[in-house]
Amino acid sequence: MVDLIPWAFAFATMMAMTLLSLYYVYNRKERLSEMCCMMNGMTYGNLPGIIVGVIYALPTGDYLMGTILGTVAGLIVGIPIGRSGGPLGRMEGVMAGFMGGTMGAMLGFMMRFVNLQLFMQFLIASVALMSFEMAYVAYKETNKEEIPKALLALFVAIFIMAIVGTFVFSYSVQ
Repeated sequence: MVDLIPWAFAFATMMAMTLLSLYYVYNRKERLSEMCCMMNGMTYGNLPGIIVGVIYALPTGDYLMGTILGTVAGLIVGIPIGRSGGPLGRMEGVMAGFMGGTMGAMLGFMMRFVNLQLFMQFLIASVALMSFEMAYVAYKETNKEEIPKALLALFVAIFIMAIVGTFVFSYSVQ
């Protein structure tokens, strides 16, 4: 039986980082260009799809359900976020949901046979980087409108908790 606590913790921290970044970006959507909104649809459609796909497929080995759940998660987030960029932004969200869910499940299924601790550290760092970079794009696009210090501090605290969690928890697929 697989211990689900490490997987749930990783899922919660990665989604929290993504949603904090999304919160900052979404609140500035009126001041963002169409291209930036399209990138938001792509980024925020991909990230939840990848996170859900990996976190489901890695411990269970179920590629099909990982793909389906990851795609649905990506679509749920990607379409509304991409919509602020018009019809092309919405299409970016649709394609990103499918792409993120499929890639996430594939990645999770393939990583079952490697060093899971190291992989989870890499995945968490990658999600943090992508989330931060998208918020930074919105920051630059809105003429350097300040990122609230509390939001930034919370993001950093969650990232540190997530990385520490990879040393505390033992990720296993057996």
